[in-house]
Amino acid sequence: MNIGNCANFNETAEVIAKVAFKMFLGVTALVGVWSADKKTFGLTFDENPLAEFAELPESCNTLWYSNVLCGVIRGALE
Repeated sequence: MNIGNCANFNETAEVIAKVAFKMFLGVTALVGVWSADKKTFGLTFDENPLAEFAELPESCNTLWYSNVLCGVIRGALE
């Protein structure tokens, strides 16, 4: 698949959701929940690929270990 440069932030969001996550995690995401200024967006997964490999004790059931993906994406885009 040959993907050129993204022309705008909407295209960037779609490429991250449909191509990048598929390449690196084997799943796709849905883009949504855009901010009013269109500078931030949310990604929603139907399945969490990290959940297959994580076992947390009951005392840590509120831990959001998947937030590591947010940092990876932010760092890659910077």
